[in-house]
Amino acid sequence: MKSKRISAVLVAGALFGVGAMLPANSIQAKTVKYKIVKHQKVKKLPTFTCFDKDGKEVTVNNGKMTFSYEEPHIQSKAKGSKKINKYLHKNYTDAAKYFQAESKDLAESIYDTNQDDWALKNSIFHADKQTAKVYVSGKYFSVVNYQHEEETGKVEWGDAVTYSLKTGKKLKLTDVLKGSPSKIMKRIYKAQTKSDRFYLKGEKLNNLSFIVKGKKVYPVYKGYISDVPFHFFKPLKIEK
Repeated sequence: MKSKRISAVLVAGALFGVGAMLPANSIQAKTVKYKIVKHQKVKKLPTFTCFDKDGKEVTVNNGKMTFSYEEPHIQSKAKGSKKINKYLHKNYTDAAKYFQAESKDLAESIYDTNQDDWALKNSIFHADKQTAKVYVSGKYFSVVNYQHEEETGKVEWGDAVTYSLKTGKKLKLTDVLKGSPSKIMKRIYKAQTKSDRFYLKGEKLNNLSFIVKGKKVYPVYKGYISDVPFHFFKPLKIEK
């Protein structure tokens, strides 16, 4: 996989119509070299019979379940980078183990059951696809992981984590913003639109993931509610 050389000047694409977009900014940072390692697994299924949505019996000869995962990897021997890479690789291995366990359970339940048109057309009876987007800003390394829907490929939900390039530590919002957790939460809440404030009610600061982009901190809405997709909340200026 070819490496990507990036600075803090990054422009994100459109991320679903709700919440903040990530603007370009002109902050110059030390260049960080990284690559995205693409992992793929295919679990082949033995010939089996099932039913289409109308109840007609169908024999499936080449059924399969697929797993696709993008793992960022910093190309540096620095202590902090090694620690980050260790975290990122563990995320991959955990996801791969989960796929193996889930696909085993699903494989035992698809026989003699009704399957949708997409599964029968593509002979894919479970598809786990996760992609990654990296943001580097000065001393911060942020990664967003997206989980995609099986049929449409659209982002179903997402999550983010930000690390210190110097120490490799996973950072909390209190590491990049000043004030107590309650005061920081109030400031985040105040900066949002009316609709996004609704999803922050009752939320605890430690439950919010975030990215650093330039001189701004973007809390993340993970998108577990189907009608409200993953997006970035409006940002606060970084203070540490």
